[in-house]
Amino acid sequence: MGNIDSRNERFYNLCGLGKAHLIEKMLENDRAVNTINVNWVAFETQSTPLLIASANGHDLVVEVLLRNNAKIAIKDARDATALHHAAQRGYTEIAKKLLHAGSDVNARDKLGWTPLMKACYFCNPDIILTLLEAGADIDAETEQGRTALHELCRSRGRLNTSSSLSLVNNGGADNEATLAEIACMLIEAGADVNKTDHDHFTPLMHAAFHNHPGVALVLLESNCAMNKTDKQGWTALHWGIDRDHSEIVQLLIDKGARTDILSHRGDSAASRAKSIRVKDIVKHIKRYSTLSLSLTDVNNILHHANSSPSSLSPTEIEKLKKFTSSMSMTNVENSKPLLPAPSTVSALRALSSTDIQ
Repeated sequence: MGNIDSRNERFYNLCGLGKAHLIEKMLENDRAVNTINVNWVAFETQSTPLLIASANGHDLVVEVLLRNNAKIAIKDARDATALHHAAQRGYTEIAKKLLHAGSDVNARDKLGWTPLMKACYFCNPDIILTLLEAGADIDAETEQGRTALHELCRSRGRLNTSSSLSLVNNGGADNEATLAEIACMLIEAGADVNKTDHDHFTPLMHAAFHNHPGVALVLLESNCAMNKTDKQGWTALHWGIDRDHSEIVQLLIDKGARTDILSHRGDSAASRAKSIRVKDIVKHIKRYSTLSLSLTDVNNILHHANSSPSSLSPTEIEKLKKFTSSMSMTNVENSKPLLPAPSTVSALRALSSTDIQ
């Protein structure tokens, strides 16, 4: 019995090393005695030859194992299938072989992750396309209520295939461009850009938290709700400022994110600023937040003024003074000049000779 286990362990190790020619030789020599179990399970990891070969990118070994009736549904200690491993590492050819052999495209691991979620989190666009074409569920959720789009927005970058513990540098423009490309793919496939997880985080909040401006731009261009709040009342802007991600902050402000939303503890987004760079961006927010006048207020006052200019109250006159002094500046929330409508201009001119001056 020990000798058989030893042979199976050796076979398993060769699969992990990608020695396809030795594996085929072992199988051929074993035809008569049939002692090698292609589905042998390693004690500690609960991994099989197919699982370890898929995780290490050995497509020739995977092909040999599938030809010899390796079971594709067996899961490891974390309930991950061979397809999970291929998706996580970006081994597209192996994924195609596994799918062709009947692997479940929507299999779940212990945390509820599907192969598509793995591919999104680890930034593997080719695998994502393969999985989507194979019918991957775009709306599947993890135990935390996150979809594939959420996991993309949380991405830390692509795994370095030379080490299971190493991540490729995720700060470069190439990585951000790839993440944005994947976001487009998911949204085109029907991903919900406003889906909230169990913490009430939207994809945009995750993108702001993890500093993915390219993904954030795709979400914003897809008309996501940028002012939604999470469990503590924070918006994506709160998170971008709190995490000191200046590019995200500038993008959200330029796209019109509301700056007046307070958290459940009364924190404004601007109050979370730490670095000089972000403080410089949000100082304009603070300036405008001190003006208690909205465009609706202006319209209401001017409607009143058109009817009876002399009946304006001192408070209304003071508000109009503040408004006229800020009209030449840029509206931080809309990134457009504060240009009044023609009727507004006429009313202001009428008032300028009397009350406002």
